[in-house]
Amino acid sequence: MKYPAAKLVICGDLNRLDMSEILHQLHLTQVVDFPTLQQAKLDLIMTDLHHLYSSPLPLPPMGRTNHRSILWLPAPTTSLSHSRVIKTYQPMPDSALKLFGQWVTQHPWNEVLQVEDVHMKWRNFVFTTTFQQRASQCTHLMPRG
Repeated sequence: MKYPAAKLVICGDLNRLDMSEILHQLHLTQVVDFPTLQQAKLDLIMTDLHHLYSSPLPLPPMGRTNHRSILWLPAPTTSLSHSRVIKTYQPMPDSALKLFGQWVTQHPWNEVLQVEDVHMKWRNFVFTTTFQQRASQCTHLMPRG
């Protein structure tokens, strides 16, 4: 699988199509559990994100259609209490900021641009920029001669 972290939602008026093979092959769950036209479930939502959403709710038809509308909302979350974090920092001197600006605009970024995986791109970007920032901080501390 090329993008294993990708998530999927397939929805629409599927007019009695047999979607069982798609559900099975893609490991999806069909979440609409009520008829959307008379006694038939024609409008479906198939996803691997079902655990992040509440059960869909039927609404009256909209516009000229005779199909019920579907309301599908994210599940309520219980947020943990966040502790307050106070951070202090020392501003970067203008000379260091100028050097970093020159570096960031002249760096070829091959370690980011030539990688397919988005997570690896992010890791490479963070490593490269963090390493450059640390290196520039060190050069300001080193005696010049």
